[in-house]
Amino acid sequence: MPFPDLKQSRNIKETLYTALAFVRSEFKPLAFALLYIAGPLVLLSAWVNYHYFNDVFGVVFRQNTPEGFVDINIFSPRYLLLMFTQLLLNTVIFLVTLFYIRERIDTGRAPGIGRLWNLVLNDIGAYFAYVAALFMLIVFGFSFLIVPGIWLTVVTSVFLPVVIFERRSFGDAFVRCFYLIKNNWWATFRLILLTMVILYLFNIALQIPLTLIGRIAGLNIDPDTLNNTMDNGDILFILFAQLSQLTFSFLFVVLSCHYFSLNEKKRGNMRYGDTDAFYDPPLE
Repeated sequence: MPFPDLKQSRNIKETLYTALAFVRSEFKPLAFALLYIAGPLVLLSAWVNYHYFNDVFGVVFRQNTPEGFVDINIFSPRYLLLMFTQLLLNTVIFLVTLFYIRERIDTGRAPGIGRLWNLVLNDIGAYFAYVAALFMLIVFGFSFLIVPGIWLTVVTSVFLPVVIFERRSFGDAFVRCFYLIKNNWWATFRLILLTMVILYLFNIALQIPLTLIGRIAGLNIDPDTLNNTMDNGDILFILFAQLSQLTFSFLFVVLSCHYFSLNEKKRGNMRYGDTDAFYDPPLE
C-alpha cells in the first residue's frame, strides 16, 4: 500500500483514515521496531508490575486466615519503580513511533533498527524528562476539579510531535502547542476521544481469548501456592496489559497526522527560514 501524504489539512474522519492508511502501509517495519526496541522494557515493566501487585494484592489471598484483615501498603518503594518503568516504556514507544515517521518522510523509506536505536538513545534522558514534566503538569491540572487537567491534556496532545518534528526545546514546544490548538480544541478533543475508544475496543477484542487462556492456566496452579500469591492467569494478564501498551503507537500516529493537519492550517501565519527537510523553523 502506498505511503500516505501526511502534510495535508484534514478533518477528524480524514485524519483517522490517514492514520489507518499509515499503519497498513508501515505495519511490519514499525511493529518490528517497537518489539525490538521497546520489547525488553515490556518484559521489565511486566516483571515490576507482577511483583508490585503481588505484594499489594497477593495478601488478599491470605485474608481467609485467622488473622483476618491484612493491611495493604499501596505506596511502597516499588510503586515509584512501577511509575518509572511505565513512563520509560511510554517514552520509548512514542520515540520509536515519531522518529519512524520523521525518518520515513525525510528519507522516503523505512528507517532501519540501528538508525532508530541511535535516535532513541541519543537523547533518551532529555525526552524522558520532557514526558515526566508533562505528566506532572497534567496531574497537577487534574487536581483542580479535573477540568483543567482535561483542557491541558488536549492542548499538549501535539507536544511530542512538535518536539520531534520541529526539534524544539520543552518551553518552545509547550508554547507552540497553544498556537496550534487555538481554535481547534474541540476538534482535537473529539479526535483523541474517538482514537481512545478505537484502542479500547481493539484491546478488549484481544483480551477476551487471552483472558480465557489465562483462566485455564490458573486452574493448573498448586492450591497451596494459590493461597499465597497471584495465579498464572494474573501473570498472563499483566504481561498482556504491558504488551498492549504497544498499541498506543497508533495514538501517536493519529496525533502526528493531526499535527501535520494543524500545521497546514496555520501555515499562512508562519515565517520561514533555513530548516531541515519540511519542518517549520522554531518561532523566535
